[in-house]
Amino acid sequence: LHTRTVKAKSQAGLICPAIFKKADGVASRTADQVESVSGIWLDNDGGDLSPQEFASMFPDLRVVVFNSYSSTRANPRWRVFIPTTCAMTLQIYLTIVDQIIRIVNSHGFWTPEQVKRTKRAHNGKLHGFDITKRQGHCLFYLPAQAANATGTFFHDYKSEQRQPLNPQQWIDYATNYVKPAPLSVVVPVTD
Repeated sequence: LHTRTVKAKSQAGLICPAIFKKADGVASRTADQVESVSGIWLDNDGGDLSPQEFASMFPDLRVVVFNSYSSTRANPRWRVFIPTTCAMTLQIYLTIVDQIIRIVNSHGFWTPEQVKRTKRAHNGKLHGFDITKRQGHCLFYLPAQAANATGTFFHDYKSEQRQPLNPQQWIDYATNYVKPAPLSVVVPVTD
């Protein structure tokens, strides 16, 4: 699909990583109707993070990065696709995307809001990911040539070392990494 030239972004077609349940015989693209999600999709609207830097943060994952329609050499805009070993629930998808963003943060790239409110984000580098599109039921435009040919690129970071993301491994890590607040024990007082 990436070799296609389209006259407008809308002609590229859309994909959604989710499969939806039918309610009353009708499928609806809402979060509560998501049956499962396959693959991780991210939308980057331009920032200080390059596709190469992003891929290097995940040396064990197969990562496909390609231009969006409005990408230019001066202002690259791109999408990420990370294949997964199996389908997952919407909550697991969101948890994994949040982990990916935390890893990007740990490499010094932030949202504009984080730069404003977080001292750790003092360098002010922006990652460019559209945080509103981190849900598994969002739509993403399919690959096509950029309107401006200088913004066209397609990188498939694959090797024997780079494998599809295993959701079970990432969730196991998340349950150990994100610690719940300690529970306070209430002991009843007796006479």
